Amino acid sequence: LNIAASADENHAVDCALSNYTFTSGDPDTMAFDTERLAKHDSSDLSRDSYARYWHGYLVFLRPLLTITDYSGIRIINYFLLSALLIICLWLMWTKIAAHCSMIFAISLLMINFATVPYSMQFTTCFFVAFAGIAAILAVPQLTCSRPAAMSTFFILGGITAFLDFLT
Repeated sequence: LNIAASADENHAVDCALSNYTFTSGDPDTMAFDTERLAKHDSSDLSRDSYARYWHGYLVFLRPLLTITDYSGIRIINYFLLSALLIICLWLMWTKIAAHCSMIFAISLLMINFATVPYSMQFTTCFFVAFAGIAAILAVPQLTCSRPAAMSTFFILGGITAFLDFLT
């Protein structure tokens, strides 16, 4: 959020490539620094660059922040992840077997999936995973042969790497 709030529309390309943040230098106060930045109070904050890490999720986060706030993004995350989860569970139930769908649901409960939409860091990977599961189950041709499966998983890996490589 600090990176998204630090963007300068007058230097959009530079900001997109350099991923600037405004901080006090103390990692323990990053949330407070971000809140101050959002309130346009960056008087004693220094500008740092986090260009060593690609933040592809900002392609979605920055436009979302123009129409909603952090709570709104969490609500959108809950809605979209829940919809994708229901689609995945239904496809598993109908295409594979009911017990596979139930095991998948239990595994998500065990990792406390309900907290995932609260984390901006983890939601992108869950979106890619659930969309990939749904696509593979809905379109069997994506994995019907070795070259098709390799292409499908290469694309899913590429999307994951673009959105958030280290997560």
